[in-house]
Amino acid sequence: GSRGADGIDALRRLVAETEASDGEGVVALPCGWARALPLKGACMNGHVRTLAYLVDVCRADVDLVDEETGDTAAHVAVSWGRLDCVAWLLARGARHDVRDRAGLTLAGAAKRRLELLDRGDEAFAERLRARGMDIDALREEGAQLAKLLGAVERAGGWSAFAAKFPQRPRVRRAAPWLGAASDRAALAVAFA
Repeated sequence: GSRGADGIDALRRLVAETEASDGEGVVALPCGWARALPLKGACMNGHVRTLAYLVDVCRADVDLVDEETGDTAAHVAVSWGRLDCVAWLLARGARHDVRDRAGLTLAGAAKRRLELLDRGDEAFAERLRARGMDIDALREEGAQLAKLLGAVERAGGWSAFAAKFPQRPRVRRAAPWLGAASDRAALAVAFA
């Protein structure tokens, strides 16, 4: 999932597998095993197309909690500042109110991340710079992420938020069917 478009063919081959090696021999994979594929790699790297394949085709669970970290895919996307991934996951039914091991919802995690970026925590900033990241761009996207998730939380969820703002660019990208419905309704009113 972390390879993006380059990895979709490999994912397709993997999902088609019915057997796997367990180190001692070949064993049959359980029916529906692909639904448990983690979304973490796609979220970390901002690969929305890979998320679409994993969720829409493989039926991976958008709210699956990573046993090691306690994070959902949306929490991973928030921690990496992947705004489009967060919006896409929410549009596909990911819960905005699920809490991570630190007790933070998505909005709380986004706010904490933004505070770390704004505060100028040098150790945090140095880790980001070492990965080749632009701190100012991260702050800007972090502010947008915190604003979006705060609005989603205040609205009571993605559906309520998106229904109020179907024409916003982020909503149109994450849930194009809402914008299309809004366009049809506007056209019908104009025609009438």
